[in-house]
This record gives sequence, C-alpha cells and structure tokens, in this order.
Amino acid sequence: MKIPQCSMDIFKKRRDELISSLKDNEMIILSSQPLYLRQHDVAFPYRQDSFFYYLTGFEESNSCLVLRKKSPSSILFVQKNDPERELWDGALFGPDRAKSTFLMDACVDVEEFQDTLLSLLENITNIYRIRSVNKVFDHELDQVFVEQKAKYPDRRTPYRFLDARDLISKRRMIKSEFEIKQIRKACQISTLAHTQVMKACKPGVTERHLHGIFIQSLMSQQAVRESYGGIFASGDHALVLHYMDNADTCQDGDLMLVDAGAEWEYYASDLTRTFPVNGKFSAEQKIIYNHVLNVQKELIQAVRPGVTHRSINTKALELIFAVLKQEGVIKNKKDIRTFYPHGFGHLLGLDVHDVYCLDEDDATFTLQAGMTLTVEPGIYIPRSAEVPEKFKGIGIRIEDNVLVTETGSEVLSCHLPKEVDEIESLMAKS
Repeated sequence: MKIPQCSMDIFKKRRDELISSLKDNEMIILSSQPLYLRQHDVAFPYRQDSFFYYLTGFEESNSCLVLRKKSPSSILFVQKNDPERELWDGALFGPDRAKSTFLMDACVDVEEFQDTLLSLLENITNIYRIRSVNKVFDHELDQVFVEQKAKYPDRRTPYRFLDARDLISKRRMIKSEFEIKQIRKACQISTLAHTQVMKACKPGVTERHLHGIFIQSLMSQQAVRESYGGIFASGDHALVLHYMDNADTCQDGDLMLVDAGAEWEYYASDLTRTFPVNGKFSAEQKIIYNHVLNVQKELIQAVRPGVTHRSINTKALELIFAVLKQEGVIKNKKDIRTFYPHGFGHLLGLDVHDVYCLDEDDATFTLQAGMTLTVEPGIYIPRSAEVPEKFKGIGIRIEDNVLVTETGSEVLSCHLPKEVDEIESLMAKS
C-alpha cells in the first residue's frame, strides 16, 4: 500500500473546492489508470493517472472517483481485500481503510460501481468525465447510461457529457506552495543526477551506461522513477528531438545532449544540458552553445505574469534567427524551423507536459504567478543543410525549470551548471 508523504488534507481541499464549483445537477466521474501487462502475467510498473491522483492521492488501479454536491459528496470505488491476490501483489486498502486514510465521504467495492452509480444519478444531467484513460471503465460507464435511458425512456433532458480535463486543468495550472516544493525537490534530485552523468562522460562510454548512472542517482535519492524516458543523445543523435534508443557509444569530439528528469511525489522535473564528450568544447561548438545559452537567458528574463506564451515563442524564433544569420547558417526567416523546430517551453507539474488545455498558438494564453514551465531553446544543424561545414552536426538544447513569480520568474534548477567554464571545470575533475 502506498500513501503520499503529505497530509491527506491537501487532496481533500482540492476535492472540496472542485465540488463547491459544481451545480446541483452536475457530477464528476474519474477512473484510475489501468494496469498494463508487459507479458501475459507480468505488468509494467504502475503509475496513477495524474488527474485522478491530483484529487485522491490514491495509487491503486481498478478504482474510480465520483464527486457531486449532494452528500455523500466524494465517493471512492476501490478493490475489496483479497488475501489470495494480496499474497502475490501486496496489500490492498479495501473500502474501509481507504475511506479513513484518504478522507473520503464514502468508499465502495468497485464491483458495485454500476449499481451504486445508478442510485447517485438522480437529478444529474451534466456529467464531467475523461474518456480513454481506461477503456474498460468507459464501457462500464456507458452501460450505466444505456440502462438509465431504458429505465426512463420519456426523460426530456438527456445527459450532457463534458470534459473534466477542462474543469480540473485550470486548477492544476497554478501551483500551490506545496506543489512548488515538490517540483523544487525534483529539480534538486535531477541536478545531482545530471552532474554525475557529466562527470562520468568520456569517449568510449555508451549512452545507455550514462542513462543507467542517471537512474541510479535518482533511486539513491529515493525518487521512484524518471518523469519521462530520458534522452541520452551523443553526436548526430542530438538532432533527433525525442531520441530514445540511448544505444550508441560516445565519440571523442562529439557533444552529448542529456534531456532527463526525476519525478518526486508525482511531480516532474525536465532538464536538459549539452556538454562535450571529452570535456572540452571545440571552438565551433562553443560558438553555437553560447548563442543558445544567451537566448535562453533572454527568454527566462521574458517570463513574468501577464506575458503571453505565444509572445515568448515569437521572441525565441527572432533571437535564434538573428544568431544563425550572424554565423552564416541561415539567410531566410522561413527556414528557421529547419534549425529550431519546437517551442520555447511547456507547462510542468504532475505531467512533464502538464495539463491538457495549453495551446501554444493561442494568442490569449497568458502566464500567471504560480505557473511552472520549462525554458528550452535549441539549435540543431543537420549535416545535410547547406551551411558552413564547421557547424554541421551540432545539436544543442539547454533547458531549465522556471516558476512564474509575482514580479518575474525564479529558476528552480539554477544549481545545475550551464556556463561553458562551469561544465568544463566540472568534467575536468572527474
């Protein structure tokens, strides 16, 4: 059994605030993440759905949450205790212990979900749900509504289904002091892990070996997992934005791009550093690296309340175009996406690409105090591009995690070295 290392009042407060925003005819129904099988009887490591966890702190699969105005307002459906199964897979909370531990108004055996829900739907017309988290649950829920339609064929007002992500994402975007503390801790763990990777990097070491050092560092610091599959990309692999093989050997003279982060108590960090395999930047690598670093510093300075996400994206494009033009890499602005194909950053929280509602092209999306996000400009110069030979094959990204404050921003990952002399000095000591 897993219990969050924080007060259950945090989750109860979130539920209570969400319930208070509902109308009398509205209900929220959320399912847990299913358990996925890697083989016929071997499961992948389990991680709860972020929306479900945000409101419950509950980590068991095959469970669901119902929220409504009428008492009982919070009902958690969980698996009943099964001694034979628990012998193999570990103890389950069961309804009684789950109710008291997670401060629910009621807890019910999940096998009774359909029958119980029928009794809860009286006077409910608007139902918030998230489809596709658990397809089996979706089917069971749909069956309830089919039965309801058969039971009340003359009912004038059909159910109206709404996306619960819209409702909850707005709350998840602004981080509490508790959430900021968790993200700060995740950054602290990642900082040490990145530093150890830098120290271990040298010609002849494999990307996978470095990935292993990173994971070992996370776990030695009591982090349960990475917040996403780490990217350990040497040489030309750094030109592939989501390179995941991590299977090549680091070569003398190449750069190493590491995009990896720890998850702490479900909160993500997402950091990227690029450094020379042999511990010393070449003159050409240093030129492009310092351009990316200076762009990143300017973008971080631009992060503050009231600024649109889109305006910082535009600023990133302009800054990177200017430095590439200066170095003779690019002539026309229309070609910028060849060398910088992504945005300046994304929201960060329970998910590494946090919450569902952020559209980078939405000109109205404005940064607010309490938001956490990444700032991660990059320059990637393909070998096939018609550019100066000395720059071909260079791929560099620098990424930090940033909190929007009342007056500007704070870099939560500020202790991870990123200046050229800091990196070279660190690697020289290994």
